[in-house]
Amino acid sequence: MRVYFIAILIILTLLVYPTGATVYNCNSCSDCSQKIQNAIPGDIVILTVDITNQDGTCIEFNGTDGIIFDGNGHLISGDSDLSGYGIHLSRNSDNNIIKNCETSGFYDGIYSFYSNNNIMKDVEVKLNKQYGIYLVSGSYNILTHIFSLSNSVTGIYINNCSSTTVNNSYITDNNIGININGDDGNEANLIYNNYFNNENDINFSGTVNNNIWNINLTPGKNIIHGLYVGGNFWSGPSGQGFSNTCTDNNGDGICDESYEIIAGNIDHFPLTYVYVECGDLDANTILGYNDLQLLLGHIFTGTPVYEYAANVDGKVNINILDTRLMMNHIFDPNTYQLNCE
Repeated sequence: MRVYFIAILIILTLLVYPTGATVYNCNSCSDCSQKIQNAIPGDIVILTVDITNQDGTCIEFNGTDGIIFDGNGHLISGDSDLSGYGIHLSRNSDNNIIKNCETSGFYDGIYSFYSNNNIMKDVEVKLNKQYGIYLVSGSYNILTHIFSLSNSVTGIYINNCSSTTVNNSYITDNNIGININGDDGNEANLIYNNYFNNENDINFSGTVNNNIWNINLTPGKNIIHGLYVGGNFWSGPSGQGFSNTCTDNNGDGICDESYEIIAGNIDHFPLTYVYVECGDLDANTILGYNDLQLLLGHIFTGTPVYEYAANVDGKVNINILDTRLMMNHIFDPNTYQLNCE
């Protein structure tokens, strides 16, 4: 049994990390920094413990390229003074991946300086004294599945950067959600499928370039669980943001009008909520065979649906049991009650 268990662990490791990569565990700021800087492209450094009350900068890449730093769900926290970065990608730290960690209590949660082609994903940056993530003079960096919450000044600062992508992220409760400081030579940044709820969602300084705020309307679950990925959800502390108040006459979850953030910066497909009754997957107020067909399509082929309306039995997963209850409800709605939660 023990041999079988070890074999399973080896298989899972091979599935998660590239074949041939060396995996290092680290348990402190200095230990992680040293192992990152001694690694070669393709290696993985995994944090194994929470790091708390750090004075000054914690994780330092120092020009290292091609490394995966996996926070493994752990916290990296500072001592809440006005110094230091949770993770620092100093000049020419390129082609790295930072994932699965939380940084808080630093001057900046993550600071990237003249570094390119990095990916930050499944990262939470909160309660930092200046910026959640600060990008300076880098290109082609990707920030995805970021939770940037309650940072004192700005959730994400994009300073003189080109072709930055920010998507699938929650940027909330900051003074400024995203600050973009442009220069004449900057290429457009792509910012879409994010949830904004800040005192000021977007601020521009320097040269205002024409950034891109949506992709072409594409079927699929968006950041607010709607049926199409397009632009962003624009809220505000009082719940009176553009997405909260826009019209959506056809009920597709996309505002009927574009949202002009500033001249040359337009979200053509801003998201909005669609409120549908339990089981009413086509949002036409009538429960019938079309709803059943949509439910079957979701279960067997992954067709996007309003999942909160599809989970008609109130259980954890949407499966064939929901289909059976839906069918019975269509025939006998008084006996078979739907129970979305």
